[in-house]
Amino acid sequence: MNGQTASLLTFFVLSSLPGAMLVYTAYSPTTGYSFVVFEDSVDDTDSWFEARAKCRVHSQYADLAEISASDFTIVQDLLSNSQASSSSYWIGIYDHLSEMNFKSLYTGADITFANWDNDRPKNDMNKNCGSWDTSNSYWKDEACTGKKRGVLCRMLTPIPSSNIDPNTGCPPTMVPFDDVCYDFRVLMTGNFSSARQACETLPGRMIIPESQSEADFVDLYTILTGKATFWLGITDEEEDNDLRSIYGPNLSFEKWHPSGSGVVASETDCAYIDTSSGYWLTDHCDEPKGVMCSFVPPLLQEETTVAQSITSTSETTQDAFTIVASTDHDVTSPTSSEAQGPYCKPVERKASTVMSLPGHTRERSHRHAWQRSADESLHRASPVCEASVSGR
Repeated sequence: MNGQTASLLTFFVLSSLPGAMLVYTAYSPTTGYSFVVFEDSVDDTDSWFEARAKCRVHSQYADLAEISASDFTIVQDLLSNSQASSSSYWIGIYDHLSEMNFKSLYTGADITFANWDNDRPKNDMNKNCGSWDTSNSYWKDEACTGKKRGVLCRMLTPIPSSNIDPNTGCPPTMVPFDDVCYDFRVLMTGNFSSARQACETLPGRMIIPESQSEADFVDLYTILTGKATFWLGITDEEEDNDLRSIYGPNLSFEKWHPSGSGVVASETDCAYIDTSSGYWLTDHCDEPKGVMCSFVPPLLQEETTVAQSITSTSETTQDAFTIVASTDHDVTSPTSSEAQGPYCKPVERKASTVMSLPGHTRERSHRHAWQRSADESLHRASPVCEASVSGR
């Protein structure tokens, strides 16, 4: 172990209670990430999806590790010099979209560094998840379930005051797509009301895909959680059998199951995604399902305010404007009063921008601008955190 890495390797006991998880961590000063492994093989998981949940139990800001070239030696030393006992570890890369084309769990972009073993990855549709073999530090593509492996997590350290990961443009563990951050709650399951409350507390909103490309992205990331179903922001609470967005506009895109939505007359129905097919169905709103939210980061909220101001001028002069986002200023987080303040609602956008979050190419102008709505009457609940998983 070299001197630099030795100073970065730390052993933590998360709790003195029976069943506590013992972890080793190593910090990479180049990228600002901490890497975490669990000491005891009892914390190994037999699926990539359970490994993601294990990371999130460790910290709400942690997920399975993606390793860059700058991080490789530090992670290698962590696994070889700690007393973590596993011979293979789950890592945060996948090729569910295209065989042998592994992507980042954090951005959805192609990975920029890999250390594959000989003849890996294989052209095998049953091997879609990445793993690290400690015997040689090479990576392998493996089936996402069926064999116990250790859990290698990664988290930004420390969390910036803006709560934005500069590598993704989104809060830690959220995924960027088309200038919006998506929060797929790995641990949280709840009824429709609690899902809505969790999203609007961000402040954000429940997801309602508005295009095929957005639906494809959402379908993929719901699959990557291992959950079977996720709530959508669609109900017939306003008028029986008339399924509409809870945010007002009519649905601009639909993906109902070929057999129909399953809506039942004379009762309130809420829509959800079946992750096995990607189709939309309805169910009783009190049933437990996965929670997913969308959130516009502060930088784009600032940019939206400028766009709305210039658009207002253009409506008078009949001139057309294109807003170019500036990235030379600090991104600051909302104040505590803003965090508990009015709900953010989508409004029509009259100007487009040329800004994109890392990892994704824009296919169209913004669907929405988001603004603070001082007259919004929706209730604001206390912050909803991801539920912890009890036991091992």
